[in-house]
Amino acid sequence: MGQVIECRDIQLNDMNDIKQLVALASQVDFYVDVQSGHSTIDAESVLGLLSLDLHRPVTLAYNGYDKNFEAFVSAHKCA
Repeated sequence: MGQVIECRDIQLNDMNDIKQLVALASQVDFYVDVQSGHSTIDAESVLGLLSLDLHRPVTLAYNGYDKNFEAFVSAHKCA
């Protein structure tokens, strides 16, 4: 049986949010992708994340669990 991929909509508000996401995605032992419109970006890519429109929510797609990563997702989830 394959791993379940979690998809969560979050709002990245500023450069600090991007830096935090990149740092967390670099530390976990699973893949984290950011989906925005028709684009999918590796969450470890600062340049990729900087190309996003921060006025719109993005979707995180990932297949693992990390307490600190989940805390970030919860703090940035869309209402």
